[in-house]
Amino acid sequence: QVVAPPQVVAPPQVVAPPQVVAPPLTLLVKRPPTGLLAGMWEFPTMDTLADLGLAGTPGPPLDPVKHTFTHLRATYRPVIVHMPRPFNHGNARRAQNSRRPQTPQRPQAHAWIHPDHLDEWALPVAQQKIAARLRDWLRGNRPRASG
Repeated sequence: QVVAPPQVVAPPQVVAPPQVVAPPLTLLVKRPPTGLLAGMWEFPTMDTLADLGLAGTPGPPLDPVKHTFTHLRATYRPVIVHMPRPFNHGNARRAQNSRRPQTPQRPQAHAWIHPDHLDEWALPVAQQKIAARLRDWLRGNRPRASG
């Protein structure tokens, strides 16, 4: 009789809340060129916004996003961040290189993207789920009240 090995369950982990800068454009940052999900794009955290010299006003939370990686189960709690007006987004379709050295806390590049074009960028699956939450929010489908 073959007995299946016990299944190892990854512990749940709450990830630093992605700050979804919107509308009219949203901000993506590029991950470092080495390591987990190297070179892909993601929504910034509040620390990343500060490193880029950006300060916005936290707005409503989006519905949580749960994602299972091979080594952990993560829950993302994305938050909409409104940038002050007027705000110069620069070129919304072109990534801009940072002048500071790249570290995990200071990404090499960032890009202002119209939400309709998020599918054109290399986003990890969890970040794609956050992008879907953003699109729902922009269409007027607001998060459910938590109870």
